[in-house]
Amino acid sequence: MTGQHPDFIITVDGQNVTGDCISWTLNDVEDGMGTLTVNLDNTDKRYDGKLKSKGGEVSLRFGTSMSMNEQVTLSVKKYTEHYGVDGLTITVVGADCTEKLSDKTGRGNTKSGKKALEKLEKEAKVKISKDKLKDDGKEDENECGRSTALGGIKGEQFLQQNIDQMEPGKSGGGDDSGGGGGGDGDTFQKRESAPGVNPKGNNDKNRMKNANQRAKGQEVTAKIQLRGCPIFKSKRCVTILNVGSEGSGKWYIKNATHSWSSKGGYTTQAQLLKGDGPQPNVFYADMYKKDTIYAGPRKTGDKPEDTFFFGDGGYITKFEWTQDTQSNRGSSQNAGGKTVDPKKPKKPVIKIDSKEK
Repeated sequence: MTGQHPDFIITVDGQNVTGDCISWTLNDVEDGMGTLTVNLDNTDKRYDGKLKSKGGEVSLRFGTSMSMNEQVTLSVKKYTEHYGVDGLTITVVGADCTEKLSDKTGRGNTKSGKKALEKLEKEAKVKISKDKLKDDGKEDENECGRSTALGGIKGEQFLQQNIDQMEPGKSGGGDDSGGGGGGDGDTFQKRESAPGVNPKGNNDKNRMKNANQRAKGQEVTAKIQLRGCPIFKSKRCVTILNVGSEGSGKWYIKNATHSWSSKGGYTTQAQLLKGDGPQPNVFYADMYKKDTIYAGPRKTGDKPEDTFFFGDGGYITKFEWTQDTQSNRGSSQNAGGKTVDPKKPKKPVIKIDSKEK
């Protein structure tokens, strides 16, 4: 699929390298770490000693001459020089600010919820937007009496753990009618407990509620390919029309990948999901706001920012949606697993009479 050629500016360590760019890919995701990969022509070793291989920044601003996106600035995660008979090139990979959490452990943290996230925020020197997170305000301890923020757990795991243990809220923005915690009317299979957590506290219920809502949110998904579309940004809502009665409507963009190459032009691919019903807590970096992380309910309640039509010769070149028909399986049943208090081990199933010979 060949796309158009957008206007863009790329800098590495403050140097404008746009004229030597062979290709770039911006991968903006809800789950995991967002990245920007830039490939440069290094003929005649023009960049030898001029680009930092560690501690630098790579930035991209792209769009059209009439409308340019906000600049994306990421820390350089990987730097590679390629030497081959077909030419000399350099690859620079930048990572979003969740990378800053990878060497933070939350060691010594005994507080749950917002207080724990605030401590991690200061340690990693990032801004964590957490206004919509619900917190029970209690310390988070498991049945062994130890904080779940154990030494050695990485920052991104610690953040995910804490938002999972908070009560899921309504989806952000717009119409909140589909939000709220998962009640008895939820169609997805409910679970009463999770291994290794305290069944007497609210954290276990919140964690399982979040897991159920995360799974339920994957029931209806879609994949879309577009001619390069700068306004098609991840973690936002759009309206897709003329793709059938069930496929048409509002969709949430979970992941979006923008790619450009001198040979293939500019293309956009994305993963979408329907945002009906309660939504789980999520966390991700806002790539268009430097050093900013969002932690809260998935924003499926936001109003659609744009409308796209299939078949009008516009952006969309391919669209397919899928419904997981097995997602409601066992919806009226509760999971049978239960947590076990190590201080009160279960009795053996078979009793042995000591008087037997």
